[in-house]
Amino acid sequence: MQNSLIKVRRYRKIRASKITIKNNQIILSVPFYATQKDIQEILEEHKEWIKQTLNKTKKSPLQFFVLFGEQYDLHQAKALWKEKNAYAYLQKKLLDYIFPKVQEYSHLMGLEARKVSIRKTQSQWGSCSSKKNLSFSIMLVFAPYKYIDYVVIHEIAHLKYLNHSRDFWDLVSAYYPEISKARNFFKSHLKEFVSLLEWVIEQ
Repeated sequence: MQNSLIKVRRYRKIRASKITIKNNQIILSVPFYATQKDIQEILEEHKEWIKQTLNKTKKSPLQFFVLFGEQYDLHQAKALWKEKNAYAYLQKKLLDYIFPKVQEYSHLMGLEARKVSIRKTQSQWGSCSSKKNLSFSIMLVFAPYKYIDYVVIHEIAHLKYLNHSRDFWDLVSAYYPEISKARNFFKSHLKEFVSLLEWVIEQ
């Protein structure tokens, strides 16, 4: 096992050793008093698990990056944010698009949001609170603009109807007729977008 793949961390307050793997690097957390022999024995004992976990990591399904529906190879993607924090870069890009859209559609629909934010959520694409605050998932940054617009309109409609009643859907469809197409897109791309988000967080 290559030493360059292993990082040993010593802690005074732990009694049991722990192995984690992140970005193809093995991180071994051990008690402060652990000897080199102890470390070698731990690695040997968990050799098969480490090998299997590293193999799974290498077989990551992520082959390319997506920004607003446009594909980039992973090296091109990293060049987009250069030395900046990847998540912060994408959060700003998404907010720069969504905020004007919220203003535009709110005006058209005769409604008004108090606050707009971007969150690291994976369970929902957007939400509207009873205080009229709108939040959107950072994963929308991977979707084409036309589908982002659907989520914006959907959440603005919740400013009037905090439910999914017939009146709610009638309001949404008045400004976005292709509801089914947008819903199917997000349903079919959820796993892909979650993988993309996990990759971004690791950068």
